[in-house]
Amino acid sequence: MFFLVQKTSKLKTKSKLWNDIHYLWTKSTGNPIIKIAILDGKADLEHPSLKTANLTLSYLYDETTFDHSLSHHGTAVTSLIFGQHSGRVKGICPDVSGVVIPLYKKKGEPCSQDRLADAISLAIKEGVNIINISAGEITPINKSSLKLQNAIEHCNDIGIIVVAAVGNNGCSCSQIPASMPYVLAIGAIEENGMPFEFSNYGELYKSEGVLLPFSTLTTAGLDGSYNESCSTSVATPIVSGIIALLLSWQIKLGFPKDGVSAKNAIVASSLPCNINKDYCDKYLKGILDIGRTAKLLKLEKDLFKDINNAAKEQMDANNKPLAELNKILS
Repeated sequence: MFFLVQKTSKLKTKSKLWNDIHYLWTKSTGNPIIKIAILDGKADLEHPSLKTANLTLSYLYDETTFDHSLSHHGTAVTSLIFGQHSGRVKGICPDVSGVVIPLYKKKGEPCSQDRLADAISLAIKEGVNIINISAGEITPINKSSLKLQNAIEHCNDIGIIVVAAVGNNGCSCSQIPASMPYVLAIGAIEENGMPFEFSNYGELYKSEGVLLPFSTLTTAGLDGSYNESCSTSVATPIVSGIIALLLSWQIKLGFPKDGVSAKNAIVASSLPCNINKDYCDKYLKGILDIGRTAKLLKLEKDLFKDINNAAKEQMDANNKPLAELNKILS
């Protein structure tokens, strides 16, 4: 059963991450051809940060009645991607298109795996490129329903990226869907390289999981309010937005948008653990580094096609660095 991923912190630093994002903004603030689905609580699209964004709501099973208090999480997550730059919350890619698909109807009522699968199927029908899931279910044996497995595998087959939070339990544990194959799992790390204690970790995330270096961010809240948040729920839409900017940049360069390559480039170019080895088991695959990923994106078209193969080799069980990739990124 899926619950919203929530956590708050009072830490505040914004440095390298935002310098890199500002660099991406010199290339694009998002192409409306790119579309992101937010699978979360219902978002308040009338919030000042979102009112002029290119966003719609799409409902499962013709549902329209939702507990208003559940909108705080969906509104926060949505604002981190789509917040208009004229307002207080500057979203990562304010000019892409988006659809919010509410998962939760009543407070305390979880979302089943099959309901999540139906929401993913609806997102596919909406023509999205990226699906953001800042929620999850802790399972002892990484058990997922066949319906959910099929939905995520179908996304991978047709080039849709599923981005999901690893959760805030501070444990080496399996959180569905982040721990599932083909999902880009997102954790959180302080900008000094120390893993946040709350961010989940484990072997299941080491092949397709990255950490976002950041701290407290301002998000949109209920009834026009604003909040301060730091969690894997917050990290996840930041990464979804970064992927959308990368896809927008691909289009600008004349490349066909290739979500799987962009996802694999993020994983392959992530920075490995370089601190006390006692912390390295919490690093997932590594730390997201936009500059290194951007270097891959700026390659000539024929070399860009090799990103998928490079990423697969980089994610081998022996975990040896790929010499040619490292040469490109040096």
